[in-house]
Parts: sequence; C-alpha cells; structure tokens
Amino acid sequence: ASTGVVYFTIQSGVDTAVTGNVLHVVASPYVAWGEAVNMSRKTNVILAGRSFVHGGGSTNERISPISGNGISMTDNAGVRVRGMTIYGSGAYGVALGGNSTGNDVASCVMYSNASGGVFIVGVNADGNRVVSNTIRGPGQTYGVRIDDGDGNVVTNNVLMRHGTAGVYMSLTAGSN
Repeated sequence: ASTGVVYFTIQSGVDTAVTGNVLHVVASPYVAWGEAVNMSRKTNVILAGRSFVHGGGSTNERISPISGNGISMTDNAGVRVRGMTIYGSGAYGVALGGNSTGNDVASCVMYSNASGGVFIVGVNADGNRVVSNTIRGPGQTYGVRIDDGDGNVVTNNVLMRHGTAGVYMSLTAGSN
C-alpha cells in the first residue's frame, strides 16, 4: 500500500517498507549517488523506477554505489526490482544471497559494475527471475552469475561485453 511519504534516500524508504509497499524512485541528479541499497529481510516489496511504473521512457532512476553491491538481498521473498539503472558498483549491480526466493530483477539497466550485473549465490537462493534487463560492460566480469540455488530463471536479457561470460553457472548451481 502506498503511503505517499517522501524519502530523501532509497535506503530510508527501504528501511521503513513493510510487506506490500511499493517504493517509487523518481529521477534526480542526486538520487543514490554513492548509495548502496540493502533490501535484506523484506517480503513482497517493490522497488520501481518511475519509468517502469508509468510505462515507456528511459530508465533514469540510478543507483551508483561507491563500493559493494548496488542492491543486496538476503533472507527475502517476493521482492521486485524494476526499471532501475545500476552502474559503477565495486561488486555486482544486484546480489541475491542465501534464502532469497521468488524475487524478480526486471527491466533494469546495469553497466560498468566491477564484478557483474546480477549475482545469485547461497543455499536456498531459489526461484529468482532475471528478466528483460540490459546488462553490459565494459569492466564487468559476468552479466549474470549463479553459484548456488535451484529454479532460477534468466531470460530475455541483453548481455554484452563481459570479460568472462554473459551467463555463468558454477557446478554447485543445481537445476536452473
């Protein structure tokens, strides 16, 4: 349910979000510069860039952390990240860790993150979806990397200019 509350950082909105909340991120030259977003332990929360919510247009809602992952998720379920641009992180654009199930990363643009676009790792990182994103280098090792978990789906993405692989699945990645 929307509360209409305005937050000055994405993280402050995420920190107060409860099940069913939709966080609309609007474009601003100051939004999330140097901010890493931790969405761990959230259930059925949507982080949506305005262009995704209202349809069409460019993806201008940006996260550009100084270090670490752009968006980190662990121990969560049903979280949706849509219509965001994530670039220049010290690791991955979006990282889904252990016990992250049924989450979506869709219609995002990720580029120039040191390690890659999306990283799925950890026991019970199952049933996550990476759909209709543009994930590109230069400088990224992977587009999408899956190191564990089962039933994760990667489909309809544009993956280009990665140092090692567009999609990489380790031997422990199970059935994806």
